[in-house]
Amino acid sequence: MTGSAFRRCRGCRAKFVGRECDCGSSEYSWAFRVDLGSRTGKGRRVQKLRSGFESRQEAEKALRELLHLVDHDRFVDQNDLTLQTFLEAEWIPAVGPPNLRESTWVSYSGELRRHVLPSLGTARLQDLRPGHLNRLYAQMLTSGRKDGKGGLSPRTVRYVHTILRKALADAVRWGLLERNPADLADPPRRDIERQRRAMRTWSSEQLATFLDKAGRDRLYPAFHLAASTGMRRGEVLGLRWSDVDFTTPAIAVRQTYVSIDGVPQFSLPKTVKSRRSIDLDDESALVLMAWRTNRTKNDATGEQAGTNRGWSSPERTAAPLPPTHSPSGSDNSRGSSDYPCSDSTTFATPTRACYCRPGQTRRWCPNASATTPRRSLSTSTAT
Repeated sequence: MTGSAFRRCRGCRAKFVGRECDCGSSEYSWAFRVDLGSRTGKGRRVQKLRSGFESRQEAEKALRELLHLVDHDRFVDQNDLTLQTFLEAEWIPAVGPPNLRESTWVSYSGELRRHVLPSLGTARLQDLRPGHLNRLYAQMLTSGRKDGKGGLSPRTVRYVHTILRKALADAVRWGLLERNPADLADPPRRDIERQRRAMRTWSSEQLATFLDKAGRDRLYPAFHLAASTGMRRGEVLGLRWSDVDFTTPAIAVRQTYVSIDGVPQFSLPKTVKSRRSIDLDDESALVLMAWRTNRTKNDATGEQAGTNRGWSSPERTAAPLPPTHSPSGSDNSRGSSDYPCSDSTTFATPTRACYCRPGQTRRWCPNASATTPRRSLSTSTAT
């Protein structure tokens, strides 16, 4: 590869030789042309011209930087690809299942389409700078909610930043960008959310009160299991009888039940560590055994519904409960000021199941105590 710097006429853009251009202009800038060799696969030589430098030193410095990128296979040719075209036509289809879990893929594409593309979609991919991303994050924090009621949480903005950073990193790896502007952007710090408010969780007394009042609810076994094992909501709903070993007793987490684009479906656990075995205490095993006995009596096919659909299916012909299900008729287990809203939406260990006030989204509450209140078998059987 060879290249050289030269003067270029500001008028006719021709190579400037002598004191005056052939067009009569005496004004010029510095430029360089570099021969990149045969890079098209068709035997044609590829040359690149860069101009507009104020001095010869600037042109030669830029020439050395370009040659360095070529030597290290990092040279990126200029193109007019927009961020929206890159994400919609290349990145989102490329990272879809089986590369990502379908629920993760749907979440990634949804966040990009809701928050990134409306603001930056028309921008050229190679024109993106850290400042563009910082302004986007600031706007999301102040007025990012689609209902117009304020901004998004720092956690959501960091999540969008993580997705966008991954997408732009792939653009660099695929030869569409020289460097990732998201690496130099400044998403909200993690400590901002911690300073804004403390995590609200249930106390052991609130959990005990909830389980007492939920004892007659047909989904009480699910509440008890969540409280005693720390299983995630989707793991509880995805549990099958074939995953339960009453002799040990233990539970094998082999599938989850999630909602993808509003369609509930079974899925594999997110990580290898999520596929685990959980020991059951004797009381939890009795609760499940009583539940199974009731199901077998009330379901002509008994084992079939639990095997094929998951043990949470309330009726023989019904589909499994949706991941966001809040049981109807559970007036004894929700709607009380004894159960304040929790900030937790998963069953992170140690965890407790809860309901928010009527009309609000159900959430799942971690608790400082890992001890589950003991209950007698007479109050732990669900109907």
